[in-house]
Order: sequence, then C-alpha cells, then structure tokens
Amino acid sequence: MKQKLSINPEVLLGAYPSDLILNLEGKVIFAGDYWKNKDVEGKDVEEVIHFSNESVADFRTELHLLVSQKKTQLVFDGYHLLRMDDCIYVKWTSQNSGPAINEKYRQLFENNMAAVFRTTTKGEIIEVNQAYADIFGFDSIDDIKQHRSSEFYLDDESRTKYIELLREKKSLSNYLVKNRNRNGKEIYLLANVRINELNGEEFIEGTLIDITYQKESEKKIREQNAELKKLSAILENISDSVYVVDEDGILIYLNAEARTRLSIDQNDIGKKTIYDISPYFQSQEQFKEHMDTQEVEGGFVVESKHVNQRTGELLPIEISTRFERIDNGRYLIATGRDMTQRLLDQTAIQERDKRINDLNSAINSSSLVSITDCQGTILDVNEKFCEISQYTREELIGSNHRIVSSQTHTKEFWKNFYSTIVNGEIWSGEICNRKKDGSIYWVRTVIYPVIDETGKPSRFMSIRQEISGEKEAERIIQKHLNFQDLLVKIALKLINVRPDVLDDEINEALKDIGSFVGADRAYIFDYNTSEETCSNLYEWCAEGVEAQINNLQNVPLSNMPEWTAKHFNGQIMDIPNVQDLPDSLLKELLEVQDIQSLLALPLMDAQVCTGFIGFDSVKAVHPFNENDKKILELFALMVVNINKRVESIRLIEEANEQILDVNKTLETRIEEEMDKSSQLTQSMATMDKMAMIGELTSGLAHDLNTPLGAIRVGAESVRYTLENLFKHVLEGNSIEQVHFACSRAVESNVNMFVGGLQSMREKKEIGEYLEQKYGNINNKESLVAQFVKARVTISDPETIEKVMQSDDPVDFLELIYHIQAIRAFIDTIMEAGEKAGSVVKSLRFYLKEGASQEQVEVDIKENIMTVVNVFNHMINEYEIQLTLDLQENLLIEGFPNRLYQLWSNLLKNGIEAAGKRGKIEIRAHRSEDGITVSFCNSGEPIPAEMRDKIWKKFFTTKTTHGTGLGLSIVKRVIEEHGARIHLNSAEDCTEFITTFND
Repeated sequence: MKQKLSINPEVLLGAYPSDLILNLEGKVIFAGDYWKNKDVEGKDVEEVIHFSNESVADFRTELHLLVSQKKTQLVFDGYHLLRMDDCIYVKWTSQNSGPAINEKYRQLFENNMAAVFRTTTKGEIIEVNQAYADIFGFDSIDDIKQHRSSEFYLDDESRTKYIELLREKKSLSNYLVKNRNRNGKEIYLLANVRINELNGEEFIEGTLIDITYQKESEKKIREQNAELKKLSAILENISDSVYVVDEDGILIYLNAEARTRLSIDQNDIGKKTIYDISPYFQSQEQFKEHMDTQEVEGGFVVESKHVNQRTGELLPIEISTRFERIDNGRYLIATGRDMTQRLLDQTAIQERDKRINDLNSAINSSSLVSITDCQGTILDVNEKFCEISQYTREELIGSNHRIVSSQTHTKEFWKNFYSTIVNGEIWSGEICNRKKDGSIYWVRTVIYPVIDETGKPSRFMSIRQEISGEKEAERIIQKHLNFQDLLVKIALKLINVRPDVLDDEINEALKDIGSFVGADRAYIFDYNTSEETCSNLYEWCAEGVEAQINNLQNVPLSNMPEWTAKHFNGQIMDIPNVQDLPDSLLKELLEVQDIQSLLALPLMDAQVCTGFIGFDSVKAVHPFNENDKKILELFALMVVNINKRVESIRLIEEANEQILDVNKTLETRIEEEMDKSSQLTQSMATMDKMAMIGELTSGLAHDLNTPLGAIRVGAESVRYTLENLFKHVLEGNSIEQVHFACSRAVESNVNMFVGGLQSMREKKEIGEYLEQKYGNINNKESLVAQFVKARVTISDPETIEKVMQSDDPVDFLELIYHIQAIRAFIDTIMEAGEKAGSVVKSLRFYLKEGASQEQVEVDIKENIMTVVNVFNHMINEYEIQLTLDLQENLLIEGFPNRLYQLWSNLLKNGIEAAGKRGKIEIRAHRSEDGITVSFCNSGEPIPAEMRDKIWKKFFTTKTTHGTGLGLSIVKRVIEEHGARIHLNSAEDCTEFITTFND
C-alpha cells in the first residue's frame, strides 16, 4: 500500500517530475512523470538510480541514519534526501547529470499551473515559476525576484507564526495562507510546503494554489444565503400577502400571510391557480393576455377581491404586481394588502372628519375664536367674535385685544395672564370685555400658545364662551344668599326682641333692607281706620335724603283714595315712575316728598290691613323688581308677627297684673265678701282663665321658635350647600350642565330624602337600567348611589342619558343634587315663614274666639317630609343616619301646622337624644288599628320612673336647655286629632308610636 503523506504527492511530483518518494525501507512508493514508463514503483532506490557499486554501501549507511532519524536530510551522489512524515523524499538537484532530464524537469516546472517556489526563511526568492509570479500580480519571474516573499504577508506576526509552525511540523499540507499581492489585495493560497536545510541554510519549498476566487465565492454564497434567509424571514412575517404565479396561472409561492388569508396549506400551493383565488380571471387565455400586458407595462396596482378557499368569503385587497422573466419563464410577483382595516379606517376617518367639522361648527357657533401674534395683534377672528363684540372683522384684524377691554381687571390680573402665556403655558379664566356700544359681557377664556420649532410661542389661539348669563345667575344667587343672610340676621334680632328696644331694632332693620335693595327711604305706616288717618311710625333715610316722618302724621286717608283702596284689598302699590301718574292728590303728595319711584305693601293681619311698609327712590328713577317685592313681603310678615307678639306680651302682662291684683286682694275679699259666693266663684274663674293665658303665652315662644328656627336652619343649609357647590362642584361642570340642573330644579319639586326601602328599590332599578343600557360601568355602585341621591330615577330616561353622556357623570349628579337641594331649602324657608304667621294667627284666633281652625286633608308623608327637610342641616351637622319608610297616600283629617309641631318636637328631641352619628328611623304605614307613625332614636333609654312625667308641662330631662313644653305640645296635638301615642324605650331604641284613626 502507498504511504499517506501530509503533502499532496501528485502536486509535489507534478512540480518536480524527476523526484521520488520512498518508504523507510528504501523502496519507491511515488514517482514523478519522468519515471512514468520505467516501472519504478516498489523497487529499491538503488535499482532505480543506479548508484555506482562503491557508493551503494555508503548510501545504505546514510539511508539507515536517515531512517533512524539520526539525520533529517542528506545529500548523496547528486540527490537530496529528506525525511518527511514516514517517508523519504528524493530530489534530483541541479548537480545531477543528464541534460534531457533537466530540460524536461524545467519545462514541467515552468508550465505547472500551481505556483512552485523555493525561498529562504528570510524571504529571499530562490526559484519560482510563472504561476507564482501571476499569483502575486507580477508580469515575469524576473520582476518578482526583485522582491522578497516576506513582502507578501499581511504582517510580520502572521509570517513569524507561519515559519514557526513550519519548523515545528517540518511540512504543511493544504495549509491556508492569507497573503497580499503587489496591488495590496488580500489573496487566499492553499500551500503544500516543507522546510529544508541545504548547506547550513533553511529554505522553504513547495506549491501554492490561488483559491481567492473560491473564498470570495464562498463568502458571496454565505452572504447570499444569509440574505435569502433574511428575505424568507421577512416574507414569512410581513403583514402583506405575497404571491408568485407562473404564466399558466399556477401558484408557485405564497407567504404565511397569503396562506392564512386564503386558507391554503403549504403543501397545496402548487395545486391552486389564479383562477381559484381571483374571480377577476375567467379563463387561461384571459390570464395570458394579462401577462402580455404586464410584460409591456411592467406592473400595476389595483383594488380587487380574493376568495378564501375554505369559507368562500370575498376578501377586499389592494394588489400590486410586477412582471419578471426568470430563466425564460414568465412570472407575476404580487403583493396584496388587506383593505378591511383600511375601509374601516376610511369610514372612521370620515366619521372623525365629520365630528371635527361638527366640532368646528359647534365651536364657531357657540364660541368666540381669535388668533393673535406674540405682540397681541389680532390676526383672525370668527363670526361669533364679531357678533358678540359688535365689531367687524376689518375693525378687529390688525387691532389689539385692548379694543374690547372693559378696564375691569387689575394690573396684577393681566401680569399673571401675560406671564403664563409667554412661558408657553395654557391660561384659562374669566374676562370681562366691553362691546362696541359700551355694554359689557363676560367670557370664559382659554388661551393656547402655538409653539414653534424653537420651543417658544409664535402666536396665541383664544377660545371663549360668553357667560354673561351665568355671571348674572351667579350675581342673582349671591344676592339671594345675601338676602337670606339679611333675613336671618333680622329674624334673629326681632324674634325675641324686648318691647323697650323694639323701635331701635325696627329702624335698624329698615336701614338694612333699604340699603340692600338700593332704596333712598324705607318706612312703616300705621292705618287708624277709626280716625281715617295714617301715620309714619318708623323711617330710615339714605345719606342726603330728607326725612319725612314728622310731616306724615295723621295724614287723612281721603287724600289717597286710590292708595288705600288697593291696600285694603291686600294689593301692592308699585309706582315705577311718579311722573307717569295722572295729576292727583296722590301725585302731589309724592312730589312734595321728592319721590320718583315707590313700592308699598300692605301689612295684613288675616284679612285686615293694619298699615303698610315701603321703599322710596328719591335721587333717581329706580323701579323696584320682583326680588325687592319678595324682600318687602317677608319683612312685612315679620313686622305683622312682631306686632302680634308685642300685643300678646301686652295681653300677658295685663293678665299677670290682674293675677297679681287678684292675689293681693283675694284674702281680703274672701274675708269681707264671704257672703258673695257668686262673686268669689267668678273671681276663681278669672284666675283660671288668666293661668290658662299664662300657660298659652309660655308656649307661644316655643311655637314661634319652631318655624323661625326652620328659617334659620334652612338658610344655614342653603349656605352650606352653596359653599360646597361653588368650592367643589361647579368647577367640574359646564355652563350647559349648570343651566340644565337649574331648569330641572325649577321644573320638578321632589323630596330630597327617601326611606331605606325606597332607596334600596331605586338603587336596584337604576343599577339594572344602567347595566342593560350601558353595559359594564366603572364605579357602578358609587354612580348608582349618586343617581338616587340626586333623585334621578328610571322614570326620567332623558336625564339619565344626559348624565351618562357627560365627561364626569358623578360630578354632574353632584351638581343636580346641590341645586335641587337649594330649591328644596328655599321652599322650606318660604313655608316656614308662612307657618310662623299661621302659629300666631291660630293662637290669636283661639284666644279671641275660643274655637279651632277647620280641619283639612293632610298627607302624612308630605307633612313629615317638610319637617325632615327643615331639619336637614341639623341632621347633617350631627351626622345622623336617617332611615325613612313612609307609605304613599296616608291621608287624615287634621291641622297641618299643628302636625308640623308634633313631628318637629319628636324629630328635634330624637336628634338631640341620638347625638353625634346616631340613628333615627321614621316609619309611617297603614295597619289594622289605623295609620301608625313611629319615631325611633338610638339615644339613651328613658328611665321607667320618668315615662309618665315627660308629658307634663315644664318637665324636661335636659340639663342645659329646654323648656319642658315640647312633649306637652305633642300630647296636646295628639289629643286634638283624636289620636293615641305610645312610648317604648329600650337599650337600642326609644320609640314614639302615634296612631291615627283611619
């Protein structure tokens, strides 16, 4: 067997055809072409080379040393022997004789396709062929021999490593060497080399094959494979469909998106045609015509539809095709983009554009829009701005916004304004402007800075909504609040005023209300019907206005017949402008007092006019409005009630004086007039009557305090609710929402408190309604609670829809609740005012006539809810957990005012007993015994020994306050209505149960 060498023997012997390769026994195992026809393989080297006889023995000796590796090479008889792997390489050197052999060797060396070389380890080129010169870019062998082989290495380090490796291995086979040709291009060489030593010098010889092209090809193939891999990954993962169709219409490639859209399996691609997926092509001829067209035009883009092979669904798609000719084959390469989302997007864009247009139209129709530059010069305005400001576009554009300035705001206001927008921040607030005609208007304004590429404002856009109506509403609300504060202030002063300071307090009250309405003079007159005169009792005059009280005493009624006719019929005398009156005594009387406008209301005691109260405007014509009339009406009612109270006190004092007189003279009269028993009996009767009067008088203050206290509580509730409204609620709602809430409060008058069962029922109903109508809702329980609190039920779907469409339904419901609550409190104040008059009227009627009012039909729920509304502020202050369970249509015959006293005493006592965070339950229902009303509180139980005493007059369990009349009044009202009351008092509940006969 031939020995395996690390160097390719064919390459080596192809370069050196006269050389031989021996095994370690000296037999030829490889021979060059020179020995081709000599049959030398397997023979001893001596037979082939024909050493001389005397040299054979020496050669064997030398060969033995080479085999035993005591030598690595030897030169013998013109031949150079090298130990190489487990073989011996025999090279015919230039010392050999035989010119024919040398010439043949030279031709083989020169014409070899491989680069053959011999160099020293220092880089000197000894012998190379033309192939070697070609590899390194030289034209001839002589050219390359002018250089050193070391020049062709990339660097000294790589050359040093190469030589060290060669010295270590002695030879290298198929070793990849990276060199550089004379042009600096990197080349890859496959080397079969050995290192040798001749005459004490190392040299390297062998062959080089240039595989640079192969390496570059491999690199390109790797790069192309990587690109193909990337392209395949891209095609398989892009969102567009990719199709390749041959000229017969057969699908030869579909990417993953196309396979998914068409429901075609990878293995079935070649089985499907363009006719299967596209209804556009009906025949092969039609498709080929299409291919011909595409070959000319190169491609096209068209909207089409493809057929899903599983469902048959037509899928909208945008196709982009390109014609390609590959290896004489014709193909269409197409990409398809799903148009489903685009069509939806187009629809959405159209809807968005419509919404934007609608929004622009809405803004332009409802808002004032302007654009200014950084200096404040107006660049553009919309029609609404012109309409409201009364300026034309030509007048506004080019002007500064100061053209509409009202000079209302302070320098600090504008300093903050400009500082904000110049810094690129949005400014919002309310601005008062002036129209071209001089009238003012308010706008809620938002200024948006338009930022340029430098990050600084380049212009400013302003969007404003006119809020003059809202500001007027705020002014009216504030005036109402001030009005309520004024009434409460006056009521608190006059409710328990002593007779000796009554005149001062009334004069002070006239000053307060006169100043409030802007009157120049306020007064009270008394009618003396027996003498047919009237006199000015009280008067207040503004600074600079002449007083008339001394000039208006005992004025004959005959001087003002029209005036008295109206007053005696309970009508108001309202004269907006005295100069508009016809000539008469009345006009003359008013002109003498310099009166230009006047408002006078009769003081009515029942159906009897006892005097009048009025306002004068002296300095200018000043018609009084409905609010001024309402103020005067309420004050007139107070004055009448005060007069009644003073009269009652006078009667009580007279009665007490009579009682004292009786007490002083009783003993003497008994001793002196024992025989006059009838007179004594009469005196005792008088005493009893006076005691009764005293008792009634003691209860009068309590009876009056209930409605007047309701006025105070109601006013405080209004103030509390309004403060919460302005601080926390209004800012989160729009003007439209405020208007809606106000309109709803005016149009509907609902009870703001509902019982526990009704509340649970309404919560369930509204919750089911919202879930059915709007699906899943965040914070559903909180939203449902707000709907019930604001008294919005499923019977009002329009309001529910408006709330749910708002930006913040909870804030909107808070707004509805607060405004509705204000309406309820104001109604309560009005009712309480009427009740105060009714109490005194009832007492006076009782004292004078000895009879009771007529009974009317009373709705128990409505009657109780009125009281609950009155005490709402106190309930909130004590944080009472109130439960109401009041049936509808519980009707009895009774006295409404007296029943108010009944519920007021039970509720007030219950609140005070339950204390902070206590519980109160009020229930009313129909039972077998009649109509039962229960007031239960969680306060301390009433001891058993006191339960019979609490009904007695002047008995009280309160240590710091209380008259002891509350439950005695309750007892009396119960008796007046023929009802029954029962007390149950335990650890968890003290319950007063009232039963009315049905």
